[in-house]
Amino acid sequence: MAQITGGEIADIPGLARLRLSSIDPSEVSDQLIDLVANHPVLCRHFHLPPLQSGSDDILRRMGRRYSSVQFQDVVALIRSQIPKVAITTDVMVGFPGETEQDFTKTRQLSEKLAFSKMHVFQYSRRAGTAAAGFSQQVAPNVKESRSKCLIKISDTSAEAFHKTFIGSEVDVLVEQAEAGHLIGHTDNYLRVRFKAAQNAAVGEMAAVRITAADGEEVRGVLQKKDGRNTMSDCVFCKIARGELPTEILLETDDLVAFNDLNPQAPTHILVIPKKHIASLDQAKREDRDLLGALLLAVRSLAQREQLSAGYRVVLNIGAQGGQSVPHLHFHLLGGRSLQWPPG
Repeated sequence: MAQITGGEIADIPGLARLRLSSIDPSEVSDQLIDLVANHPVLCRHFHLPPLQSGSDDILRRMGRRYSSVQFQDVVALIRSQIPKVAITTDVMVGFPGETEQDFTKTRQLSEKLAFSKMHVFQYSRRAGTAAAGFSQQVAPNVKESRSKCLIKISDTSAEAFHKTFIGSEVDVLVEQAEAGHLIGHTDNYLRVRFKAAQNAAVGEMAAVRITAADGEEVRGVLQKKDGRNTMSDCVFCKIARGELPTEILLETDDLVAFNDLNPQAPTHILVIPKKHIASLDQAKREDRDLLGALLLAVRSLAQREQLSAGYRVVLNIGAQGGQSVPHLHFHLLGGRSLQWPPG
């Protein structure tokens, strides 16, 4: 935690986001809150595990070193300093000895704190633990009923939190593509779904205006600036869109080829997809035809360049593999004798 509050991790060059994992309420200091509030990399999201119970009697039986009041104070402090912050937690129902009165305290505190999400668990008896030997084990049907009650509260508070963002523009880190849509998270842990654009891609940031929300996710529309999607600042995406002056050797609806600016052979051509795919590791099953088209384009260019004596096709993957631009690209090299290993 000292490395975070001291800025050692958050200030790593090229780091776009840093999300704190589970953090004990005792570790939430004024310094940490100030850093999260003001540092552009740190996500406005605190997962405070675990609240576990709103009953101090149950917390003591669990061996927790905080009270429900102390937990509330931490939540209030965070919210007073960080607008639109997401606060999530874990809650357990059915711990041995949990009475209806104990559960009522948990329910009331959950409603009061209105977490952006609660992970609700039912106590499960495990051999060898102290709690397994406690008397007053709670019946399974009671645990199930209490769990459903808290899940409903969680869904209601999550939906209320999500709806505060309708009409707002948020930055989304895209994590997956699904049925013509892209899905990702904001820094404050909103799950956002929006219609994919041609040059949209997993692993990139997108500016999205939120238009609708429920308890599970929010939905929005990809925003544009100067008539173009804000999806990618990738240099190869800009070349594919014609935003950077480049001598194009071959172009189709799906790909583009151009001379490498730092040639390693008399002929050194880059062949890239217009769709942003960060590397071969990020390619999906649906990209098979596109990958085939890229290789056929390489062969066509080799024939055009009259590389009948032979040529080399190189695909680098990842920084250690020599990939300098995070956009899938094939190198076509020829015009001289090419040694192996390269040299």
